[in-house]
Amino acid sequence: MKENRIDKKFKELKENNEGALITYFTLGFPSIEESKRIIEILSENSDLIELGIPFSDPIADGPTIQKAIDIALKNKINTDMCFNLVSELRKKTDIPFIFMTYYNIVLQYGVEKFIKRCEDVGIDGILIVDLPLEEAGDVLKLCEKHNVHFIFLVALNTYRERLLKILQHAKGFLYLIAFYGVTGAREKIEEETLNKIRFIKKHSNIPLAVGFGVSKPEHVVKYLSSGADGVVIGSKLIDIVMKEKNYKKRLREFLMELKDATVLKKVIF
Repeated sequence: MKENRIDKKFKELKENNEGALITYFTLGFPSIEESKRIIEILSENSDLIELGIPFSDPIADGPTIQKAIDIALKNKINTDMCFNLVSELRKKTDIPFIFMTYYNIVLQYGVEKFIKRCEDVGIDGILIVDLPLEEAGDVLKLCEKHNVHFIFLVALNTYRERLLKILQHAKGFLYLIAFYGVTGAREKIEEETLNKIRFIKKHSNIPLAVGFGVSKPEHVVKYLSSGADGVVIGSKLIDIVMKEKNYKKRLREFLMELKDATVLKKVIF
């Protein structure tokens, strides 16, 4: 079986002593075509990209991403369109792609059909926010069959025994939610998050990425210096698109700042 792009990328980054910059963007926002162009921009300075499939009842997404989802749904985006966008993007980039969505989307599409099509169009991982380990057995088997990594989320209050069980099944990377609550840019980093990073890295060799609240290079440096292997940033990027007139230029500048911060890891250690 061909090596998954996620595994390959983390190996490359480790060899270069860099952290991973993982960016998120909602497919279909601010328009279907424009989302494709923005993702092309993200691919210039990102290491992996999460592609959000819009869902009408999100539970983990904060106000910024919810607004982007509402706009995308008004643009009539659907799951097939999301797959088609990935097919088009794959012609221009080999960057690892991860679908971020909710189980209802996958279930309504057909679970095996969805995962098989992920393999066909070049999706390397799926992050199903509301599907816990205890109910993910069939999905995990299908992901294994089609070389699509199932990315697990863990929270600050995920207790030790359950975390260790998740680590037994984790592939690609583990996604640590840095705050209690939903997505959205924040200023402060919690000491509890840094302690959780240290605990996870002590018990597992799987790459660890920290998301929710990441909004500036200082956050990137702090998380990586505490042992994380990558950071996930999404709400801040969408905020730039919503508020900046020349958002493409600003996105490029901001992503370069963030990526530079991941290289600082070799200085810190």
